[in-house]
Amino acid sequence: MKYKIEDLLEKVIDNRGKTPPTSTTGHMLLEINSLTGDNKYPNYGAVQKIVSKETYNTWFRSGHPQVGDILIPTVGTLDALAYLNRDDCCIAQNIIAFRTKKEICDGNFLYYLLRDKRTRARLLNLNIGGVQPSIKVPHLKQLGVEIPDLKTQKKIVRTLSALDQKIELNNQQNETLFELGRQLYIEKFENNQTIDKVELGIFFPVITGKKDANASSKNGKYPFFTCSKTISKIDDYVFDSSAILLAGNGDFNVKFYRGKFDAYQRTYVLIPNNPEYLGFLYWAISYSLPKITANYRGSVIKFITKGNIENFKVPFADNKYIPVFMKYLEKIEKNNQQNEVLAGLRDALLPKLMSGEINLEKVEI
Repeated sequence: MKYKIEDLLEKVIDNRGKTPPTSTTGHMLLEINSLTGDNKYPNYGAVQKIVSKETYNTWFRSGHPQVGDILIPTVGTLDALAYLNRDDCCIAQNIIAFRTKKEICDGNFLYYLLRDKRTRARLLNLNIGGVQPSIKVPHLKQLGVEIPDLKTQKKIVRTLSALDQKIELNNQQNETLFELGRQLYIEKFENNQTIDKVELGIFFPVITGKKDANASSKNGKYPFFTCSKTISKIDDYVFDSSAILLAGNGDFNVKFYRGKFDAYQRTYVLIPNNPEYLGFLYWAISYSLPKITANYRGSVIKFITKGNIENFKVPFADNKYIPVFMKYLEKIEKNNQQNEVLAGLRDALLPKLMSGEINLEKVEI
């Protein structure tokens, strides 16, 4: 049956207009950087702002998103959607949440419907922005969609959710592995007063990406790393190596990648002279990032220079713990590679399930 999106909704959570005061403890404030696009659920590790319990209970005029709500950005990457799987978060600027009428539309199904490449194209066509893409909520609510009966919706959701659940398990395992590496670095290196400190520049030349931010292409084959946490695609590549990528402005994040890729001109590409040190350097830089970026330049746009990286000193000893970091990193990489395969399968199935090309009539739920 055909509906306008607004006809499928029980509630729209829209707290845009002003920014809430932040705190050091309380509830996570989800922003666009936590909507990663390829992952179904928000990246809670990317959250940078917290609001107090009092602010959470009194400030937000439209309430809070709940488990099962769909998070949608209204500026920036308009098709970076997420399905909320926890009840303790809040949203304000640049994000709204849709809550479906459960008797008509399954929330999971609406998430997948909005992810479908045909719907995503229509979402992008609603863009009214200039320099920065943006969308008006009334226009989004008027978007026409066609949905099957609730039983068929649940069959589609069951098929696709199995893939997303495996992706989420891999992501959770990666978070655990990252924390293990972090604790190993702190205990055996950062807190070890017997180890000398050396400049990061001895491990690698600092290479700066060359392309501007408009180089990405939705249909590209190779990852294009920018200063945001979102990875775009591009039609060609410059680097073919194992590398650490450090965003030179914005939120100054650190990534690891192995393979063919390219990078934005404000992203620093660090390829170690000795590949065995890659894991150690990944955790050393991740842990030291606040100190590396403390002497940033600029007022409106903060940025760091190659010298900030090359001259920063970290504790280092070529000991038995160095290979452990690589084992953690290799497992994280294996999980990421599996996630790429799973996401590709999900995205290939999605339009076929939505169009009815794959017959679900004999599938029992």
